[in-house]
Amino acid sequence: MKRWAPGLAAAAIAGIFVVMLVWTWGTWPNAFVDFGRELYVPWRLSEGEVLYRDIAWFNGPLSAYRNALLFLVFGPALRVLVLANLLDVVLLVVVLHDLLRRTTDRTGAFVGCSVFLVLFAFAQVDAIGNDNYLTPYSHELTHGVGLGLAALWALAAFREKPRTAAVISGAFLGLVALTKVEPFVAAVAGVACTFLLDARSRPTPLPESLRRAGLGLAAMATPPAVAFGSLCLAMPASDALRGTLGAWPAVLASDVASQYFYRATLGIVDLGGNIVQLLAWSAAWGLAAGIITLVSLRIRPAQGSFAPVHALYYGAAGGATAGLVFAAGAWVAGAMGWPDFLRPLPVLTGLLAIGAVTLSVRAGRGAPGAKGANGERPDLATAAGLLIFATVLLAKVALRVRLDQYGFALAMPGTLILLAACASWLPLWIGHRGGDARLARAAVLGLIASVVLSFLPLLAARIDWRDFQIGSGGDVFLTDVVTGPVLQQTLEALKTRPAEDTLVVLPEGVMLNYLARRVNPTGHVNFMPPELLIFGEDEILGRLRADPPDLIVLTHKDTREYGVGFFGRGYGRSIGDWAAENYEPVATFGDPPLRAGSVFGTTLYQRR
Repeated sequence: MKRWAPGLAAAAIAGIFVVMLVWTWGTWPNAFVDFGRELYVPWRLSEGEVLYRDIAWFNGPLSAYRNALLFLVFGPALRVLVLANLLDVVLLVVVLHDLLRRTTDRTGAFVGCSVFLVLFAFAQVDAIGNDNYLTPYSHELTHGVGLGLAALWALAAFREKPRTAAVISGAFLGLVALTKVEPFVAAVAGVACTFLLDARSRPTPLPESLRRAGLGLAAMATPPAVAFGSLCLAMPASDALRGTLGAWPAVLASDVASQYFYRATLGIVDLGGNIVQLLAWSAAWGLAAGIITLVSLRIRPAQGSFAPVHALYYGAAGGATAGLVFAAGAWVAGAMGWPDFLRPLPVLTGLLAIGAVTLSVRAGRGAPGAKGANGERPDLATAAGLLIFATVLLAKVALRVRLDQYGFALAMPGTLILLAACASWLPLWIGHRGGDARLARAAVLGLIASVVLSFLPLLAARIDWRDFQIGSGGDVFLTDVVTGPVLQQTLEALKTRPAEDTLVVLPEGVMLNYLARRVNPTGHVNFMPPELLIFGEDEILGRLRADPPDLIVLTHKDTREYGVGFFGRGYGRSIGDWAAENYEPVATFGDPPLRAGSVFGTTLYQRR
């Protein structure tokens, strides 16, 4: 059976991939929020426009130009981007499986990859959507996290060729630097930890260690240097440098992080409530581990071969234990909500990181005598680096870690390594203390399966809600019945206008530009509070005055999550006043936008 186990596990993971793909097909994007930018910007780049010169952008250039290359080769279409992202998911599963197999065991790797596919890659836990790896709200985030994991994987996969490992890992880090700040900082911390622990575990002369570090740093500097040189061909060096740095100037120089939305995301708005949530779910995790540990230590392992009767025994005993624990967790979830079960994640991954670093320093690369169920020894240096990467990645949501919103990317590595550790390290620890490791493993697997299955009704509800078809050709997808009909009516109205008419959507909704293939002449694709802070309202208004669009679509957007009122009154007043003076309404679809009590609607304006 052991000989067939890897093949069966691979087949099961492939089966989960296919089932999730078919079940969720076409329901991943949001037709109004965020994702339109991920289509519009690559389309314009494929038409010859240049990032940072023609299009205002505050992330690194890697993802936008990668997607633009796809559009240039295959034509602009949502389907092209989805297929490319499907390939990314497959590669990420391969990297995750190898990392988790090295740091835990084959069971842990199977658990991690399965949970990734069900709860992260294809899922729609949030009502808005875009919290998945096929149509993410920001490709820079999913690409950054994936490349950060690849950098950690390279150090482990090429460990016997340290210089090669340093160069490949450094190159991946350089690519992460061209995405977003969060994954880059986390990846540097994780790779540095793994590099130092691995160097300590083998006798290496100091000059050789410095040479490897130098090779890694040179490789890391190469992608940003290439990006800077390429941008210099189209703009002044100062602008090219600002573009290469991506979000760093905005993070360091603007007040974006102090906005209500980001403070709420961090968890400091309702600090007391978030601490209560963290403590409650920490207690639930501790109770689960305590029950499984107590039961497994009280029962001695069955003797003899693992016969079918033993399988039935462990299935029943493990299932009963998992059911008891799940019932306790469900009671907590009834008051707190299942998407919040990850609240203690930064604390748990941080503690595991400290433990992995300590054991790695004491024992080198593998803990002697700490073999897993498959005879494998955990790679503690890689485990420490992966756990540090996962912990630092959670800094943006430290006190309010959730499965939805940013959690689909920022919480993904920590969730997977934690669940893999529960399925591998906890039974291993129990077995070394004379307990029944098989029972512990069965109970943990049953509990994880119960939690994952409990999310399926929520995912089904999200998928069923998206049953309105919008777009045409390769851009067809399903969206919700609230925004979909209104946006479709707006698109039909835009089709009646001259093909050369330009369009600006205020304050959000650049998906209309993409689906109608209407150019935004200002270069600013979004007019929400963060963008007005980053680029400056006066600068945006100057671009509107210098090259006014022929058409404006005003959309209904509730911005209370940013702590401000409607566009034109709570923020963006000068832009709203300019639009009111220079444009006249043509038609309204749905509810009148930007009014109290409106659900959703748009108004089409033409220049006076």
